[in-house]
Amino acid sequence: MFRARGGAGGLRPNRVLFNNNTGSTVRIILNIAVQNSARNTRNLDRTSSWLLNLAVLPSR
Repeated sequence: MFRARGGAGGLRPNRVLFNNNTGSTVRIILNIAVQNSARNTRNLDRTSSWLLNLAVLPSR
């Protein structure tokens, strides 16, 4: 799990989400959740979004 703290801005967690050692195609479901850890109520605007750049790394 990668947990970002703070506000907006570019983050580069550099994590391996899944390592496919089978050689077969695998379908992955990626769930993204938002949790308000502030003491006051905050609303997430429907136009808020995330940009995820996913990469396939070459086999070793």
